[in-house]
Amino acid sequence: MSATSPVVVTGAHMEPRHGTPWADARERAHALGAALPTSTVSIPLADANGLVLRESVRSRASLPPHAASAMDGWAVAGEPPWAIGTPIDAGDAPDRTPLIAGTARPICTGAPLPPGAVGVLRLENGCESRAGADRILHRGERARPDEPRAGEHVRPAAEEARAGELLIASGSLLTPPRIALAAAGGHDALRVAAAPGVDLLVLGNELAASGVPAEGSIRDVVTPAFPMILASLGARVGEVGRAPDDRHATTAAMAASDASVLIVTGGSSRGRTDHARAAAASLGVRWVVDGVAMRPGHPVAFGHRPDGRIVLLLPGNPLAAFAGLLSFGTQLLGGMLGRPISRLTRVRLAEPVSGHHGDTRLVAVAIQDDGAHALGLQGSGMLRGLAAADGFAVVQPGSGAAGETVPMLPLPW
Repeated sequence: MSATSPVVVTGAHMEPRHGTPWADARERAHALGAALPTSTVSIPLADANGLVLRESVRSRASLPPHAASAMDGWAVAGEPPWAIGTPIDAGDAPDRTPLIAGTARPICTGAPLPPGAVGVLRLENGCESRAGADRILHRGERARPDEPRAGEHVRPAAEEARAGELLIASGSLLTPPRIALAAAGGHDALRVAAAPGVDLLVLGNELAASGVPAEGSIRDVVTPAFPMILASLGARVGEVGRAPDDRHATTAAMAASDASVLIVTGGSSRGRTDHARAAAASLGVRWVVDGVAMRPGHPVAFGHRPDGRIVLLLPGNPLAAFAGLLSFGTQLLGGMLGRPISRLTRVRLAEPVSGHHGDTRLVAVAIQDDGAHALGLQGSGMLRGLAAADGFAVVQPGSGAAGETVPMLPLPW
């Protein structure tokens, strides 16, 4: 901000008259969430995806616990011909009887290698014959003259990890491969940051809960959609309520929430029927951000109650509400769960995109071979553009030329 920029006071912060810059607001949302960390719980591996590890994971056994075959074929000792013995299958307990020179045993991928084996001759590179009652193994035409070399096609014991070795550090985001690694290390449950509780309050006299709305009304589109998004972000959705455009009803509904995070849609502007800010003030909410220099979604505000619980106000218009939730709700929850602030991807604009003269504009785009194309039907009260989008292009004032590379806010679905 320059020394001559006009400012207004909101809580403890001095803001530009048109609101906090969008990128700054994302950082503040993440910091606010991080200041209200969640508790730690133990959960089964199947429920751990997307959560943050609170206790480092160490391998409870060596990986693999014994030398194992990396191929289907024969474990061999010495030089051919090899007399073929009993097979070894995956899942068999290791046989401590050494394989003597001139013998071989059929072996499956993953099966324990017997002591004394030089290596594994691949199935397609061996040739069996009969010598009376005995089966004899020779190298096939495709095999090298020295196949197998020492240790060939063998996974040594503890090749991936030793017992007690660190597999996943505390603070890591749990992904399917990391969860699989924890399972390989002998774990059935993990200690993670507990899912934060989130209540949702939808305001508006004009909202119909079901069916085709009567004249003068519109459908409530937040109630069916937002809980799914919040759950995918790691939240535990509690109460989903509605209230009319009435100050007392709004205040009572907001006061009734005991969740760590309360998200309110509608009533966030400063019109005659907008009461969310006044209700928040009566609850002692201290704003960290009160208005964001973004389109759509300018009336977004978020802050904390005296006890630290978070309140996020979003516009009632559908596209603006989605833009606010994906811009800042994601960062609030990410901070609470110990995740780093999420990175933006970058896209090339395939055609010019008109920005806003003073605010960051979020433009729903579809990605095609030649770059990002702005979609139609994406007014603040519309959803068809977002329904077809791959993300929001983040267009700053003065940018948006065809061929320009701009940040993109990804969609979590």
